[in-house]
Amino acid sequence: MDGLTSQQARERLAKFGPNELVKKKETSWLKLLFSQFKSPLIYILVFAGLVTLFLRDFTDSIVIFAAVLINTVLGFYQERKAQKSLAALRQLLASKAKVIRDGEQKEIDASEVVPGDLVVLTIGARVPADGVLVEATDFSVNEAILTGESMPVSKTLRERPEESEVKMGTTVVTGIAKMLVTKTGMETEMGKIGKQVGEVDEEKTPLQIQLGKLAKILAIVVGVVTMFIFATGELLGYEPLEMFTTSVAVAVAAIPEGLVVTLTVILALGMQRILKKKAIVRKLLAAETLGSVSVICCDKTGTLTEGKMQVVKADMTDEKLGVKAAILCNDMRDPLEVAMLRWAEKSIKYQESSIKNILEKHPRIDERPFSPDTKIIATLHQSKHGAGQALLFVSGAPEVILGKCDTQYGIRNTWLKKFEEYGSQGYRLVGFAYKRSKNQEARIKKQDLENLDWLGLLVYEDPVRETVKTALEECQKAGIKIKVITGDYLATALAVLEKLGLDGKEHALTGDELAKMSPEELKSRVDEIVL
Repeated sequence: MDGLTSQQARERLAKFGPNELVKKKETSWLKLLFSQFKSPLIYILVFAGLVTLFLRDFTDSIVIFAAVLINTVLGFYQERKAQKSLAALRQLLASKAKVIRDGEQKEIDASEVVPGDLVVLTIGARVPADGVLVEATDFSVNEAILTGESMPVSKTLRERPEESEVKMGTTVVTGIAKMLVTKTGMETEMGKIGKQVGEVDEEKTPLQIQLGKLAKILAIVVGVVTMFIFATGELLGYEPLEMFTTSVAVAVAAIPEGLVVTLTVILALGMQRILKKKAIVRKLLAAETLGSVSVICCDKTGTLTEGKMQVVKADMTDEKLGVKAAILCNDMRDPLEVAMLRWAEKSIKYQESSIKNILEKHPRIDERPFSPDTKIIATLHQSKHGAGQALLFVSGAPEVILGKCDTQYGIRNTWLKKFEEYGSQGYRLVGFAYKRSKNQEARIKKQDLENLDWLGLLVYEDPVRETVKTALEECQKAGIKIKVITGDYLATALAVLEKLGLDGKEHALTGDELAKMSPEELKSRVDEIVL
């Protein structure tokens, strides 16, 4: 496949535009500065300042305008700082793409990718656009940016869209592939999400609403009082100018010029505290809104949990051989294999050996990579028993591997019950088997993957973050409801919630159930749903 020609690419770039997510135009520093004056209380303060200036009451004028200035500078500084931080984060997202054009592989800016381009995807690359695979070898991607789940998703050349389509922003975890670009820019899934976010109307915060009400009440009360004072003075025969000055003085005295500054300082301090927690608050008033939150919807993986798998138990028939299998039948291709090697590294210390020694003693002769069809990995290694001797290790889905093993009926049933028990507790499992053989051809044949010897399994979990349980308890004490949203298995999610003290079993809603519900049914149940 030769891909597009340079001329075709230029024509399509002109037709479809750059492969970029159109973002809201950044607020200029001047507009940001003037936005600090958008408050009814500020309007009243400025009016009062101008009146006192007109009456030559310079002391009050200085105090009032100083309050306005402090409020403006503090608000502008904090919001400008947040704006710069967000801009720096966007710069990190800039990327390149490898495409085939004019029959040659070239590296171009991701923004220049067009529909019809043939993109080469390798380990670690960020997918630059939406597309469909035309070639793939042991290929998987991390779709956490779209789904929130950190486990890699295998992609193959299948008719089912979810198995052959890859999306902009996802990252290649294993293998190599070629993708035919179908959508770019705002037409991609990422673009649609960005568009929906951009269309959300900006509502006033609770503080803005309350300040607006206060300003109206203040304006009415001050207006009525000053008019009453002025009218009373007129009736009593005082000079109009004298009564006007007195009325204005009373009005200015009634305006709480310190309130605006106090609120701004408090919000700025709150913004700084949030910043120390490695979060960015774009607008100063949002710091107060966080304090008014009544419901928190959070992801599971990487939020409630650490987002990294670890082995919590090894259920092996021969742990020494199991450690060897974990080291040799391992390509470090996903979080499970990384955790597998960490477990092997800890376990091997007690066997007076090392990973390096085992790799040197048993060099890999042949392999069969993981695929969604087989759900296993198989590797063939040279045995220490001499030439012509080979050691075959197989790892992957435990129920698949157990089905390939020569085990007695009773033993098989015992292990199947274990699989079910571990699964119901939300654990992930990887099974192992092996075979010693005289494989003279130095390659894995189909018959080699039958009549294996069952080795056992490793039990994994994504551990709950240490601080999460305390944080959730504090939220509940404050009357904040927690809703967990995840794309993971129901059993896994329920197990995590149980560890956190949340009752998800009676208050869970699956995607299938949600799809069948009407908006009215969802509205009636949403308050009780936890998961």
